[in-house]
Parts: sequence; structure tokens; C-alpha cells
Amino acid sequence: MKTKKVKRSLRIELNSIDQITSIVLGYLTYHAGKLWNEANYLVKNKIAKPNKFDLYNKL
Repeated sequence: MKTKKVKRSLRIELNSIDQITSIVLGYLTYHAGKLWNEANYLVKNKIAKPNKFDLYNKL
């Protein structure tokens, strides 16, 4: 029987930050998510090996 791995995330809400910081954090988190999805796709489809050097070269 194949077991599934559960991936969890931590969500933090920042209440007292200025608008520029909010925009920068939104930009960074959006692109980090896109990068994660791209790397996950490459590893699952065996296009890249799950080591930082191969992923770095492909991304």
C-alpha cells in the first residue's frame, strides 16, 4: 500500500505593517509559491533531480 506524505504550512497574519512592506511581502510570497510549484513539477515528472544544484540550473 502506498502512503501519502502530508505537507503542512504555517500561516502568520501581520497586523501592524505599512503598505510598502505589505506589497513587498505579497510579491515575495507569490513568487516563492510559483517557484515551489515549478520545482515540484520538475521533480515529480523526473525532469530534474531533487538536489539544489540541479534545480538551480533548471530554474
